[in-house]
Amino acid sequence: MAGIKLDRRVRNTKALLRGALVDILQDKPVGRIHVNEICAKAGVNRGTFYAHYTDVQDLQEQVFAEFLGKIGELMDSSSPTPGSPESIVKLTRILRFVYDNRRLALALLGENSSIASQEAVLRFIREKQVFAHFPVPPEQEAFLYRFTAAGCLSVLREWMAHGTESPETISRLLMQTLCAGMSNFFVQ
Repeated sequence: MAGIKLDRRVRNTKALLRGALVDILQDKPVGRIHVNEICAKAGVNRGTFYAHYTDVQDLQEQVFAEFLGKIGELMDSSSPTPGSPESIVKLTRILRFVYDNRRLALALLGENSSIASQEAVLRFIREKQVFAHFPVPPEQEAFLYRFTAAGCLSVLREWMAHGTESPETISRLLMQTLCAGMSNFFVQ
């Protein structure tokens, strides 16, 4: 029983710290956030913070890894053909999760996010082989992934901050743009 109570307290403390980080990221870049600010916002002391995280960057990285992990769970192992109804359904499911968690997503991917977060998105897209159905020459792959990730992140930021469109509408827009762009990308 004591272990269950301790686990619950640890989960609650981590949730408070993560929530405080997300709140502060709405107004301030991660590089300018101090442990004291997070602790004050969360109502915990510095010792408690350091019992769970090494620094602000560690906290941000763990929150981001958890967020990407949940998105990864929504992507099953199959990789439907881009533009197919299955690909739109899969992307819509992911975008619904992102939109439902837009405050967190904007904190992690918005203008106050770190370059490391943006690089993590790029690695995630590569690992999930998002472009497996397209013949991407190896020497152009890095450019294509970077261009696509930046474009998608920009669209998502705008949508999460100001958009009223449904996840389905944004899914179709992104899929059409990606497919049209990919089909013309390698034209000589």
